[in-house]
Amino acid sequence: MKRLTVFASSICAAVLLYQAVLAASPGRERDITGVVIYLSNNIVEIKRGSRELVLRHAADTAYTGRDGSAVDRTALGLCQTVRARYISECGRCRLVSIQVISEGECYRP
Repeated sequence: MKRLTVFASSICAAVLLYQAVLAASPGRERDITGVVIYLSNNIVEIKRGSRELVLRHAADTAYTGRDGSAVDRTALGLCQTVRARYISECGRCRLVSIQVISEGECYRP
């Protein structure tokens, strides 16, 4: 019985240590390619399949056009296909970079 208690306690301690290391480490960069379905001053919402992801703009976010040149945030439009790179921090997703892949078909200025 004592061995079982020691084993269970060591497993619990290992799990707690692992979660503490994950919480202290910075978020991992991830990519998503999808369609812009909502834009505002602070966020961009991207949909891919049934998944919708809300990304928050940051001061150091890089915006890239279809030709690979740097553009400003106003170049983003609804229904554009984009590739976004983001970091999940404290339950929120911070936008690192976004590249326009193709123009939208549902929105024409």
